[in-house]
Amino acid sequence: MCGFAAILSSSGESRYEEICKMSSSISHRGPDDEGYCLINDINNIYPVGGKDTHWDSEFLSVPYYPISEYQLLTKSSYKIILGHRRLSILDLSPLGHMPMSYGNNRYWITYNGEIYNYLEIKLELEALGHTFVSNTDTEVILASYVQWGIDCLDHFNGMWSFIIYDVESEDVFISRDRFGIKPFYYWHSPNGNWYFGSEIKEFVSLDSWTAKLNPQRAWDYLAYSLTDHTEETMYQGVFQLQCGHYALFNINRIPVDAQG
Repeated sequence: MCGFAAILSSSGESRYEEICKMSSSISHRGPDDEGYCLINDINNIYPVGGKDTHWDSEFLSVPYYPISEYQLLTKSSYKIILGHRRLSILDLSPLGHMPMSYGNNRYWITYNGEIYNYLEIKLELEALGHTFVSNTDTEVILASYVQWGIDCLDHFNGMWSFIIYDVESEDVFISRDRFGIKPFYYWHSPNGNWYFGSEIKEFVSLDSWTAKLNPQRAWDYLAYSLTDHTEETMYQGVFQLQCGHYALFNINRIPVDAQG
């Protein structure tokens, strides 16, 4: 079990301190490593670590590996911030650090899950000319997206929730597995930012979020024991990406709906 967090802002108002609060609230999901990727309006990329990052100087040459803890002014703003808490399952080395990048740091991912057939997919991708630095399914997901676009989902057998960001096109690709095994929640704040996470409790850490009961969903649960029959949750304004759904959108034109 890992955990992810992300903040998207077309106005460049995402702040590092917010993602740290979100990540800290789900530290139990990933005690082995912690990482962040901060990208500003001019596409400067900052892979940074935190207090739980697994530091190893041997891996400093890896493009996505953080070179230090956050050193920039905490008041700096970013258009997208990805966060991750890792429970090491595949490739226990720091090469499995997330957020992870591929293609000269063009593509970035934060991800929770496991692709059971990733070794078979990896062999197929290697035959197509792709190369890998890790033995993780995470890197296979990224290479699959580069090779097949959204059709990469047809190749995956497993459970997942992930967010991929393309720095050049500014496209965001989000997806949840077919049975909804891995959670994926999101909230649109009054200031226009979009927040994504593995657990609703991540939003509790945000100053701009206030818990408000969703009466209809509470009734559905109390009367019929229904919880996952809709994208709505027990909290007003907090939604889940439904099982088998994905969305591909530009960060400057974030849609309301996702496709299944």
